[in-house]
Amino acid sequence: MEVVTLFLLIGVIPEIYKKYPRDVVFKEVSFSAILILVLFIVNALFSTLFKFNPGMMYGISGGVLFGKIIFANFNIMPLACYVVFQRAIKDKKPLYLLVFLITVFLVLLSLRRTVMLLTILGAFVSLVNLVEFKNLKKLLGLVGVISIVTLVVITSTGFLGMLKERYELRNLDDKSLEEEQRIQEIGLVYNDLFVYYDYNPWFGFRLFDAKGNYGKGVFGDRNLHTDLTVLVHSGGFFGLFLYLSMVCTVFLSVWRRTSTKFDYMQFFFILLVFSIFFVTGRFNNVQSSIMIYLILCLPFALDEIHSGRQKKVNFPESV
Repeated sequence: MEVVTLFLLIGVIPEIYKKYPRDVVFKEVSFSAILILVLFIVNALFSTLFKFNPGMMYGISGGVLFGKIIFANFNIMPLACYVVFQRAIKDKKPLYLLVFLITVFLVLLSLRRTVMLLTILGAFVSLVNLVEFKNLKKLLGLVGVISIVTLVVITSTGFLGMLKERYELRNLDDKSLEEEQRIQEIGLVYNDLFVYYDYNPWFGFRLFDAKGNYGKGVFGDRNLHTDLTVLVHSGGFFGLFLYLSMVCTVFLSVWRRTSTKFDYMQFFFILLVFSIFFVTGRFNNVQSSIMIYLILCLPFALDEIHSGRQKKVNFPESV
């Protein structure tokens, strides 16, 4: 049901945006994003305080805990952080900046590699947009504040020690690409399709019913993780084609409406996020997918000139 909702919203979001000024839409999206980050911070605070850690992600049992927020639940963080940081820069909102910085340090402690990378990259994209002489003072101020906060956190807390401990728990140094189960999944689905002929390669096995139904059950009830394997297993290559056609239509529509430096950088950042999530597997995490399209479709909203014209049409001056 969640995936069906996502498919419907992909078409609905641009149509809604067309009716409102971009500044209004951005403020609503950024407000939603900061609510997500505040709830994330509060969850981490109480989970740590009461030692609530049912997920035991990566075997982490001490320090900062995240409660039931584990694995794919973190995927919305880079997108929410990106929007909140943009709002902090644009409207000079100290609260938004503070929430952003706290979230970044928490995300780093999660050891979710993709989430960590995209969160930092999103902040970098936001700062690059300020690289102009007229924004130099603002850029230096932001870099200065971030540097001071980072220095204080590193020198006055156990952040580095906790990060090192969690890195060792995750054992990333001894983990090769071939050992990644999501990579092995691709080979298992390929064998199902073209070696054992377990299901039709054109139409797949059955919609979103992968648990235990691929690779002869070698991974038990573990679900498929990569978008590629989920889509091929669910709807075959025909389903994969339909999905990619829908996504490409949205991206091409946004590209035609892209005209400013900021919009181009945002477009390529969201394209990168989508591509990485597609490869690493985030299809079933609907929340992060919806946030992708909420940010991507911002160029559909009315600009200042067109919103002003619309106001004159909708609300004519009385004679």
